[in-house]
Amino acid sequence: MRNIKDYQFKELLRGQPIVDSFKQIRNDAYLAWYCRLQPNDLSSFLSHIDSKLAQKTLVISIAFERPETIGLLVANTKKHFQDAMLVIADNSYTTEARRKIKQICDDASVPYIVLPTNSTKHANRSHGMAIQWCFENIVKVIGPQLFAFIDHDLIPAKPINFSQTIKNQPFYGVLWKSRKTDTWQLWAGYCLFDYKVIAQYKLNFLYDFSKGLDTGGRNHQVLYQYFDKEKLCFSSDIQVDFKVSSSAEENRMQVIDDCWFHMGGAGHLKAFESRYEVFERQMNALDALQNWSVMSSDCFSNAYCRVMGLGYKKKADGSI
Repeated sequence: MRNIKDYQFKELLRGQPIVDSFKQIRNDAYLAWYCRLQPNDLSSFLSHIDSKLAQKTLVISIAFERPETIGLLVANTKKHFQDAMLVIADNSYTTEARRKIKQICDDASVPYIVLPTNSTKHANRSHGMAIQWCFENIVKVIGPQLFAFIDHDLIPAKPINFSQTIKNQPFYGVLWKSRKTDTWQLWAGYCLFDYKVIAQYKLNFLYDFSKGLDTGGRNHQVLYQYFDKEKLCFSSDIQVDFKVSSSAEENRMQVIDDCWFHMGGAGHLKAFESRYEVFERQMNALDALQNWSVMSSDCFSNAYCRVMGLGYKKKADGSI
């Protein structure tokens, strides 16, 4: 949370620091309890990962209620990951969603584990606790050279090598700047870490709304503040509108590093199914393209657009 001196006078009058302090203590206590919970199959799950990981990057995605996005994620990571192993940690509420997601992972030989039941209804808290559980019970036990967390609807459309992506930095990802304070963080939907470097820091993947920071924002206090962001490289991050000719619907997506396409809203949009159908068609169209780039020009070549029926226009640099 913020230092007392950073609160406005009117916030002090209404006791905002006390409220923020109480919430942080409560959240940390809940998090500590949650991270001690361990499913019965955890040991065999860890042994399986350890035997398969070798020198690969450990990439963990928190699944939540959307088997279709996991299917798309699994298919594309199988195709495009060059030095990484995907692990699915299921934070879904419903038994049916968990069953379907597990089946997708089993069919593709992707490691899968159901996270301990998380009763919180707060989306950011649930996501942060799920990531923290994975960090404490998977990452710290395995001790990979590199590890990453990605959203379950963040789909790679090109080959990716994480050891080259991190650029010899302690961490890498999408920069999130607070609009409330001068603090910053890596977006929890795409963050990559060098484990040997950050192992000395006590990471906390919860949010810090008092500082204007989202899921993973507590890491500013324990990690990010010790590094000069002006000397670090971060992911490129733009917002684009795509349109497939077979559909009248235009779909805005976040594009990261000219590779990752973020559908967005998979965890909360009520009209997700129709959005997903458009997104899937767009990803299939992109998959058929060769040597495309969204960063080198304002649009794809007319030839590609005609052949694939894929329209594209770049938006201004988009914060998340």
